[in-house]
Amino acid sequence: MRAWCPECYREMDTTGTFGEQLLWCIRPVEACPRHHCLLETMCPYCHQPLRQLYAGSRVGRCFSCGTELRCTVADKTDKTLGDAPTKYQLWVADAVGQLLAHAPKMHPETLAERVRTVLTHYVQEFGGGNCAAVAEIARCHVGVFYEWLYGRTKPQIENLLQAWYHLNLPVSLIFSPNKELLQSEEGNPTQVKAEDRQNVRTRRRSRERIPGTPLAQQKTERIAAIEPTFQRALHENPPPPIHEVCKRIGLSPSRIKVLAPALCARFNAWRRECAEGRRAGLLNKLKAVLYETPPPAASEVYMRLGITQSIAIHNFPELRRAIIVRHRQYRHQKSCDLQKTAREEIRKIIQTLNHQGVCPSAMRVWGLAKKKSFLKWGAFVQAVHDARKSLNKLT
Repeated sequence: MRAWCPECYREMDTTGTFGEQLLWCIRPVEACPRHHCLLETMCPYCHQPLRQLYAGSRVGRCFSCGTELRCTVADKTDKTLGDAPTKYQLWVADAVGQLLAHAPKMHPETLAERVRTVLTHYVQEFGGGNCAAVAEIARCHVGVFYEWLYGRTKPQIENLLQAWYHLNLPVSLIFSPNKELLQSEEGNPTQVKAEDRQNVRTRRRSRERIPGTPLAQQKTERIAAIEPTFQRALHENPPPPIHEVCKRIGLSPSRIKVLAPALCARFNAWRRECAEGRRAGLLNKLKAVLYETPPPAASEVYMRLGITQSIAIHNFPELRRAIIVRHRQYRHQKSCDLQKTAREEIRKIIQTLNHQGVCPSAMRVWGLAKKKSFLKWGAFVQAVHDARKSLNKLT
């Protein structure tokens, strides 16, 4: 969205030279540093925002209604104090102006490294090494501040200017080519007070570390319940996962591994032993399935043994494949027997119709057959044709 300063247009009107300042096109800039007034973004007559610059743009006029934008100030004779820009808006306009003035000499690829150097020095000199306290004063999210501090991301202009303003840092630290220290810069950087650093540490510290509180007492009870809970879990069959045991205690698995490493090792060894025993039992049951008659389907075997398909694939791939192949062979043989029975029925029906002197057409045989569902229509017609052909040979 384009913005403009009506006062600047009025001055241009007196000189007869019109143009748009590059400063007005920068998004964070909301005030004119020359006249200390807010920039306008809506036409005072048609209330439409200005389009971006294009070939048909007319400098100083609204693209929609053609009104001269310098008339905005003349019409607002009852200007109130609420229209005055804030100190931060004026500082941003001046800072962006300085950045634009030094833009030809700046190196964008070193911006992240320059910001990282300045913030690291600031944290050490004025923040006592407390990055969270500095981020809070800069009105910046602590995660974003750490990304800047480690040089992982380039800061956006809005966030960078906001942090620079609240830390009371000079803008020259962004574009200055040399690496002078903050003490040699003009201005007085904001000091992080000792109580502010302590407050941030206190908020970030867990309340469980403070003795005498209910949380500390609860933590002590949880630590005391580690061994009894593990002892009960060792007598369960099958033993539960370790994260389930940790959930019963109320502590994280990593914390329990630190507090009771011997119990965790013993419990994991017991789980591995039980897992090997269950695996050996499943192996014997799956081998017994290969001798069952009729051969069951793989899904039926999984349901009977209480396992999933993924368990069989990863632990018993060969036995699973043998069970599937054996069941397929059984189904194929059974299908062949049923088709053979259906063909025998078709042959008998054709013989009966031939003795009665009736033409044994496919549709007539289809209506009399009871096991026709075992054959598809094409196979059924072929079976009728073969039966009639064999009957003609006999006669």
